[in-house]
Amino acid sequence: MTWSLWRGGEHLGDIVVRIPKEPPDGLYGLLRPTAAFTDIGHLTQTTAPDFMGGAVFITRFTGMPNPGPVNLRQLSPEEALGLPPDQQLQLRNRDGQPMPIDTISIHPTKVPLGSGPFPDLCREHEFVDTAWEIGAFRNEVKGPDPR
Repeated sequence: MTWSLWRGGEHLGDIVVRIPKEPPDGLYGLLRPTAAFTDIGHLTQTTAPDFMGGAVFITRFTGMPNPGPVNLRQLSPEEALGLPPDQQLQLRNRDGQPMPIDTISIHPTKVPLGSGPFPDLCREHEFVDTAWEIGAFRNEVKGPDPR
């Protein structure tokens, strides 16, 4: 099955190396970006199903991985509503149908040619030095039974 990354009507890239090949609740792989991927970068998009009717939020990562303690900032009313649908990332199958997921994580990685779990696929898809890893999954977390 072929999967692709979209934002609204923009095709951002194709997932060419994936585990598992047929994702039941998620996938992990390498992304071959299109020219439209320029402003995406290292991020995590999360759907908050129990907050504001399933609002979607993006966290962008820059600089140091752990900057230490930071001050909390109150969200503006617009930010609290989450991302508008035309700005949300979405995975779609070959037929253009969306994959029902809650979290998408994208980050740069080094591709070790000749080693790692899929060196032949990396060469086949021309990932030479760096690539974008993508992970997507459903947050099927159930709380304790209240009875």
